[in-house]
This record gives sequence, structure tokens and C-alpha cells, in this order.
Amino acid sequence: MSNVVLTRIAAYWSIKKRTHLYFPLLVVILSSALLKFRHLGHASLGSADECCHALVAKNLLKHPLKPTLIDIPYLPTFAFDWGANHVWLHKPILGLWQIAGSYWLFGINTWALRFPSVILSTLAVWLTPV
Repeated sequence: MSNVVLTRIAAYWSIKKRTHLYFPLLVVILSSALLKFRHLGHASLGSADECCHALVAKNLLKHPLKPTLIDIPYLPTFAFDWGANHVWLHKPILGLWQIAGSYWLFGINTWALRFPSVILSTLAVWLTPV
């Protein structure tokens, strides 16, 4: 046989071996995504954290660079005491921006609140075996 034919046969078998390994990973990723999408639109919010993140993300739609838990403070606040301020600096802003972007795309509901978490956790399942 010629060199070209042998090279093509070797390439075919290497691709076939790789696809054989990707099938179980694809099954795990799809089942993970389906299990997470099952309760995505459940009406109740799970914890106080989820409630606070939902409210801060909703307020981020009004002013994207100022994460506030309470839009207009009821009592005077101190700028240097971040724990007692109405600006929400307890969590990094990237996750809250993702929720706000999901609110902007899908409307303000529990499905949009949990959608970025489903996407990122499914991506984490894909990155785990690597």
C-alpha cells in the first residue's frame, strides 16, 4: 500500500478512538444539563442568598455599575463601612452581571435567575475530565 493510504487509515482509527471516548462524556454533560433544567423555573426562591442576588441583579438593570440591595436607603449610610452600606459589595460583581444579563434577555423571573448557574455548572462538568 502507498504511504497516503496508510496515513489515511491511521488518521481514521485515531479519530474513531477519540469519538469513542467522547460519547460517555457527551452523555454525562447532557444528563447533567437535563437534570438542572428540570427545576429551573420553580417558583420559590431557595435561600436568603438567592433572594438577595435576585434583588441586586434586578437593581443592576437600572444602574449597571452600582450594585445595590436597597435602591434608596432608609437611613443614612457611611461610605467607608461596606457591611452597613446599601451598596452590595458582599459578592463579586461578575455573577450578578450574568444574572442581570439573563433578566434582560428573558425577563425578570426565577428561570432567568437560575439560567446562568445552569450554563456555568454544565460547563464545569465538561471541564472536569480535562
